[in-house]
Amino acid sequence: MVKEPMRKTAFSAGAFLLAACTTIDRDVQTPTGPQPSAEGPLHILRVVRKATTSGNQRNAASGPVEEAVSLSCPANTVTVVPVIEQEAYGFGEIAPDDLSMVDPATGVLTFNWSRAEDHHFGAVVSGVQATDIDAPDASGEQNVTLTARAWLTDNNGDDRWWWAASYLVLCVGTPAG
Repeated sequence: MVKEPMRKTAFSAGAFLLAACTTIDRDVQTPTGPQPSAEGPLHILRVVRKATTSGNQRNAASGPVEEAVSLSCPANTVTVVPVIEQEAYGFGEIAPDDLSMVDPATGVLTFNWSRAEDHHFGAVVSGVQATDIDAPDASGEQNVTLTARAWLTDNNGDDRWWWAASYLVLCVGTPAG
């Protein structure tokens, strides 16, 4: 048996990414509205765990499903960072199709998936983003609105689909005092 010499292959990850992707700067949601960045020594003031599901959707023709998720952050919150812990989506149906599928302690999604048809993937758009951060109210808390959004389609948009996500929300800001 003749052993082939080991070959080293090098490539530039940066060059690969530039050829395959494009990145733009986007504003950060703050209490004063969208800003180019959130500056200063920032601390995590609160961590909240959330979960959202689309439930079973009839087809992709109606477009994305969307939910406004409200939560409270401490005063001095400068921005909010949602971080997806676990996300699942697929064609067919799931049971249960409500948030009882989420383990409240771990955020793990557990469900039964019925996938009786042959589905041809088309596209998926999903995520959670901060869309509004209010100034502190009389109690010293800041109301925050997130938008959880998902859309999955097969190649012709006629198949049932579902989406579920478990995520952390980081309230980031300057410590009081």
